[in-house]
Amino acid sequence: MGITDTVSAVVGGVKKVRELAQKAHDAEMLNAIADLSLSAADLKMEVANAREEAVALRTQVADLTQRLDVRPKLERRGNVYYLKDPPTGYSEGPYCMTCFDDDGKLISVHVYRGSRGNVTRCMRCLGRKR
Repeated sequence: MGITDTVSAVVGGVKKVRELAQKAHDAEMLNAIADLSLSAADLKMEVANAREEAVALRTQVADLTQRLDVRPKLERRGNVYYLKDPPTGYSEGPYCMTCFDDDGKLISVHVYRGSRGNVTRCMRCLGRKR
């Protein structure tokens, strides 16, 4: 039984006890049960928040692990990176050096011929300069 199931069982138990207290017309017990119900609701909310945080942390760990796995496969060619033996879902490149070095993100760049030779453009970096 997981923590969510346990909290739900506690809430269910509180409801049953409240019904019994109502039948007994015990005002003091009803007040105590109301307080307990509020505490159970708060606990349920905290469990939900903790689950969201755990999912976010797992995602962050997976992202960091992926970055560590990719780093040794990077090869610099001029002012861009290429992946040697790219993992599934990735092309060989080229990738923006700035985006990877600053944020650990593999962002594709566009290479085109300019008047002074090949020029690389990363749309993310161009957007940052505006």
